[in-house]
Formats: sequence, C-alpha cells, structure tokens
Amino acid sequence: MKIDIKNIKILRNKTQASYADCKKALLNSNNDIEKSEEYLRENGRAIIDRDVTTKTECGVIESYMHPGNRVGTIVEVKCQTDFVAKTDEFKYFAKEISMQVASMRPRYISRADIPLDIISKEVGYRIDRLKREGTSEEDLQTQLDAEMEQWYSDICLLEQSYVRNSKKAVKDLLAELISKTNETCRISKFDRWEIGMDEKEQVEEKVSGLGKFRLSATVVLTTMFFFTLMMIIAGRC
Repeated sequence: MKIDIKNIKILRNKTQASYADCKKALLNSNNDIEKSEEYLRENGRAIIDRDVTTKTECGVIESYMHPGNRVGTIVEVKCQTDFVAKTDEFKYFAKEISMQVASMRPRYISRADIPLDIISKEVGYRIDRLKREGTSEEDLQTQLDAEMEQWYSDICLLEQSYVRNSKKAVKDLLAELISKTNETCRISKFDRWEIGMDEKEQVEEKVSGLGKFRLSATVVLTTMFFFTLMMIIAGRC
C-alpha cells in the first residue's frame, strides 16, 4: 500500500514520532490518521501524548554567544504558565537549545516543518545518485530510507544528537522537560547568525516553527552583546 507523504507529515506534526514509526503506523491503520495516532500511543512511540491544541502562551527567549563573538543564536521556548517559565529546569533547557543551535546548525525544528518540495527534491536527488552508483532495485528503497533518516537527523533540531550527550536526542531532552514540569513545552522559534556567512546563507540558516525573528544580523548580535554586559554588571552589584 502506498503511503501519502502528506499524511506522514500530519502525523509527525501531531505526535513527534519518527518518520519510520509514522509510516509503520499508517501502514497498519490503512492510511487513517486517527487510528495511526492511537497505534503510536499504544506502542509508546508518541513523545508528547497531549492535546496539540493546548495553548503555550508563556515562555522565554534565550540567547547564546559563542566564544569569540562570531556565532550568535536566539531561541524561543514556550510553555503554558509563567510559573514553569521561571523554573530553573525550563531556563536551563532554553539555554541548552541556544547552544545546540550554535554548535549543530539545524535548519528546521522538526520534519513537519520541512516543505514538501524540499523533501521531494532531496528524495529525487538521492534516487538518481543511487541508481548512477549501480544500486539494485531490491536495495534502493532500503538505502534511500537510511540516507533520508540521516538527513533528517542532521537538519532537524529535535532529532539531532544532544551536544553534551550523544546518546540522547534533543527530543529526549524536551520529553524530560515535559515530564518534570507536567506542562506542554515546545521550541517555537530559533535563529542563528555567523560572521562570514553571506546573505543567502544567513537566510537559509533562519528557521522557525511559527515565523522568523525579523531582525538583522547587526541588531541581533548587538542586542545579545548588551544583554550579556548587563547581566555581568548586575552580577557585580
């Protein structure tokens, strides 16, 4: 049975389960989204078993400036209440994500954020290359799936290995935060700037689940510099 890639994207967006798990769920549920969600829950694959319509109107904006001041990031992490937003666990998570973005250069928050035309082009490119390399028809799909999984883990923030512990993924950290706070939490936006990148590269780096931080590189870096300076001064008082 052929699985519609749009249904995989919808299921990924709702559950944050992996591409392979969503595909398997749809195969077992005859392409039915609701039955697939139930399948994932029963098999413990959904990271966040919550109502996706839950409002997350509180949170923090965190920044990170890499030593040398040549790389800077801003992230927005949201939750449901100000109480949770002010906890050490929540603020620590936001800081870690800002550092993760600086180090690992993700392009998207999750697979659900990748435009379908980008996925289609990537799949097409890899199929053409594998055929040119002489990959047999029997092995083509297996090899393609493996390469696409690696591609997703490289460019999607939630699927990247955590920079402090490669045995964990960023989505595991998010699941731990949700468990500790007992609230819906999510990474809603991020932006990364690096000295030496041209304008086109900067635009390609900027990704957000809800929209882009519409600030120039100069404003971003200047803001973070003065924010850091104020924190240092406050600490001395």
